Amino acid sequence: MERDFPVGHPAASDYSGQPYFPNLAPFGEDFPKGHPARGGLNVDANSTPDGQRAAFDKQSQDLQALAAMGSLPPLRDPDSGKEVELTAHELAYIYAVRKGLPTDLQDEVTSRYHLEPLKSAADVDDKQVFSAQEQAVLILIKRGYSPERAKVLIDKYGVPDTLQEHEQDAHR
Repeated sequence: MERDFPVGHPAASDYSGQPYFPNLAPFGEDFPKGHPARGGLNVDANSTPDGQRAAFDKQSQDLQALAAMGSLPPLRDPDSGKEVELTAHELAYIYAVRKGLPTDLQDEVTSRYHLEPLKSAADVDDKQVFSAQEQAVLILIKRGYSPERAKVLIDKYGVPDTLQEHEQDAHR
């Protein structure tokens, strides 16, 4: 006698309600019994979208390291087009304050990116405390720029490059 479905199959004419697991069905189980990954144990928290987002949010970059490897854009004088020679530490500090953030937000950037606050300039009394913006300006003053020109450089830091990239993207 020929059967329409295997014994115990829910579509068989003699089905009595017992559970049916087809032999060697790839969709029946994720892994065989006794396997260490059975029952979803092969999925970690980072394999889920929320886990990936949480792992990404925990990441932080050290601006000092980024500046040292050349990943931060150089500070250029917009008039001459030449780069201002800065150490990696100084470039990272100027990068952190380039948008003219209020002092409390600058302190937050300094702590988040693990920056060490710069000490006061060597030619100024050590007892005087400077804001992050003032310290960035002092770095450029020591390079021969006037205070007003130093503020302009910090405000324009990265802007010409960004505008140029934006213009190039518009023509694609």
